[in-house]
Amino acid sequence: ANAVCQQVFGTDAVSYSCCSAYGSSSNGFFMDEVDCTGGETSLFDCSFDGWGVHNCFSFEYVGVACNPSSSVPAIRLVNGSNVYEGRIEVYYAGEWGTVCDDDFTGVDAQVVCQQLFGTDAVAYAIGAYFGQGSGRIWMDDLACVSDEATLWDCSRSDWGDHNCVHLEDAGVQCDSGDSSGTGIRLVEGSDVYEGRVEVEYFSFWGGVCDDWFYSDEANAVCQQVFGTDAVSYSCCSAYGSSSNGFFMDEVDCTGGETSLFDCSFDGWGVHNCFSFEYVGVACNPSSSV
Repeated sequence: ANAVCQQVFGTDAVSYSCCSAYGSSSNGFFMDEVDCTGGETSLFDCSFDGWGVHNCFSFEYVGVACNPSSSVPAIRLVNGSNVYEGRIEVYYAGEWGTVCDDDFTGVDAQVVCQQLFGTDAVAYAIGAYFGQGSGRIWMDDLACVSDEATLWDCSRSDWGDHNCVHLEDAGVQCDSGDSSGTGIRLVEGSDVYEGRVEVEYFSFWGGVCDDWFYSDEANAVCQQVFGTDAVSYSCCSAYGSSSNGFFMDEVDCTGGETSLFDCSFDGWGVHNCFSFEYVGVACNPSSSV
């Protein structure tokens, strides 16, 4: 709990709660078996089972209460499709507020992503791309130089001094920073050459979502497993679902890849999929492989 509060507010926790005291998340569990040793300033510095790997139920979401401090700003991303993207909001003087997109560039986005995740910015968004916030607009006219530890270390207007409206709220998309896939397999098929696609991540196996999964992606799977091309691919959990959930989503291959891990995707465990969206493939058998 202290690691959470240190990361968000720079303060310690007052208390923590089990049993979904603050409700449940529509996107499911991203972290389980989190083990901090004390003194961490980010929950991501603590060990855990792997992104999206869990054995939890909907009544097991955790909550914390942090020691408030009006002198310590905080930052978050909201209204994105996953934890790594969204509208930038800053907590100051007891209120959450937005960041104006005037002069907002990739350099400013980089500082946000480094502060939150220790990763690079993939893209930045202007014009309230992630929706309009409400209440205060805390920051305007940012001019970061990329080596700042926090967004409020950048050159900018004073807190709350702006000439903006919420149609100008800025957002970012950050790199998830994870690229540790090691294995791939087909399961629940009628033979070894077909089945639900599962990938290994930190010694756990999870599924692949069928969003935007087509022949290029199927070929990459079959090339990786058997060195052959795909005969077909199937959506809609035709080969059942994975007990560990989804490990890959929005997989985008360009053609010619010999490994699914060479294709772009949203990040390990980052998805917006349901239990009926597991993808499967059937590969061309080859007795010479």
